[in-house]
Amino acid sequence: MVYFVQGVLGLARLAVSFYLKDDLHIDPAETAVIMGLSSLPWLVKPLYGFISDSVLLFGYRRRSYLVLSGLLGAFSWSLMAGFVDSKYSAASCILLGSLSVTFSDVVVESMVVE
Repeated sequence: MVYFVQGVLGLARLAVSFYLKDDLHIDPAETAVIMGLSSLPWLVKPLYGFISDSVLLFGYRRRSYLVLSGLLGAFSWSLMAGFVDSKYSAASCILLGSLSVTFSDVVVESMVVE
C-alpha cells in the first residue's frame, strides 16, 4: 500500500509544480529549489531506521511511526490545499509531505525485512 501511495504521489508532484508555477507565480528556478528541498528527508533515511528501531512510541516500534507518518502526510497535504499562499509555506508543506513518505518507506522496508 505504501508503494502504491508513493506512485500516486509522483502524479501529485506534477500538480504541485503547476500549482507553484500558475497559482503562486513562482519562476522555474525557485520551483526547482523548492522541489529539490523535498529530497532532503531522503538523504538522512538511515537515521529514521535507527530512530524507529531504538525508540518505542506508544509501546510499538514500527506501527506507531507508520500511523504518525500517515497523519503527518495528510496534515501537510491538507495545509497545502487550504492555507498555502506563499513559496515558503508551500516549501514547508512539500518538505513535511516528503518527510512523511520517507519515514513510512523506512518503516515498511524494515517490516518487510522482518
